[in-house]
Amino acid sequence: MKTLIKRFQAWRYRRHLDRVARWGRRRIKGKARFVIRVSLIWGGGMVLFTSLYDYYVQGAIKISNIIYFSIAGPIVGLVSWWINEGEFKAAKIDARMREMRQQGANHKGDV
Repeated sequence: MKTLIKRFQAWRYRRHLDRVARWGRRRIKGKARFVIRVSLIWGGGMVLFTSLYDYYVQGAIKISNIIYFSIAGPIVGLVSWWINEGEFKAAKIDARMREMRQQGANHKGDV
């Protein structure tokens, strides 16, 4: 059972490292591009789905939903950027701490 837990933890850590590496590549392209992309994908998707729902269920499209999701899209993009940056910086600090602990363990036998 312990080996299963260790395998699961190792798998989660590998996924975390992959996600951090992917964010590192994505953040190089810039904050503005990321926010615009998230705004178009999230906001556009929400406008599309709510408009279709309103049209087929209520018989009319609400303009307020289009305005709401057009404003909320960039906010979602900025919050996503902020969250991903925090996780990226925390992962970098964690990697440095792991490296320092490993170097300390390697030098412990030298004394």
